Amino acid sequence: MNVSLTPKVLRWARERAGLDQRTLAKRVTGNPSAERVKQWEQTGMLTFAQVRKLAHVTHTPEGFLYLKEPPADRLTLPDLRTVGDERFERPSPELLDTVYMMQRRQTWMRDFLIEEAQPRLEFVGSATLNSDPQKVASEMRKTLGVTDGWANEESTWQRR
Repeated sequence: MNVSLTPKVLRWARERAGLDQRTLAKRVTGNPSAERVKQWEQTGMLTFAQVRKLAHVTHTPEGFLYLKEPPADRLTLPDLRTVGDERFERPSPELLDTVYMMQRRQTWMRDFLIEEAQPRLEFVGSATLNSDPQKVASEMRKTLGVTDGWANEESTWQRR
């Protein structure tokens, strides 16, 4: 069964992922012919399975592919990344995925700690831009009960 999507949204998803038409065709269909992707970007006609695969390959939420206009990719935090003192035009899909995932985790953890009636951590809000970063990090480690270099002692991020 085919679905009709907006061609410029399909181009946006491909370009946002940094893929040319041949590479996208190979990853979605297994065939490196760019003709299929050119056709999609002209007609907007894909199968549901192709839409699902396209969303996965381009790191695009599937629902975004059904929009009439491409959404604006915006980070919800300051983007201070540069290469050769040049700012990035837009964040990569992988960066957006990571930022959004970490924000969801932070929200979940905050809600969980509130539900568990955990006390507010004393160091939260205690530092200023003029604070010594080493002292702030030391206070955080002390409050959290971890030693300096604790992450180097862990072989995996998963709990044992």
